[in-house]
Amino acid sequence: MTGIAADASAPVPTPDMPAAGARSPMRRSRHVEARLVPTPDQRRRQARIVRLAMDELGSADAIRSFLNDRHDGLGGRPLDLAMASDAGLAAAEAAIRSGGRPD
Repeated sequence: MTGIAADASAPVPTPDMPAAGARSPMRRSRHVEARLVPTPDQRRRQARIVRLAMDELGSADAIRSFLNDRHDGLGGRPLDLAMASDAGLAAAEAAIRSGGRPD
């Protein structure tokens, strides 16, 4: 015996059981999931801008850089703008068609 008295009423920990005092992973994932799941319109616009970037910009680095870096002429990140509205999508598309530079 180790000399530590075990509480007979305490559950025996299992690998899938969160540690004492930890937040439930299901509770946390529902909260995060609800905040991050794009709407069908956002997914449509995201797919459209990514496809166009792939067709027009060539390298993976150029695509990532264009979509994720802030562009002053657009007033933000092209991917965020494209997902936010049809007008943002149109502006990001125009920037891609002009060689990745904002109009």
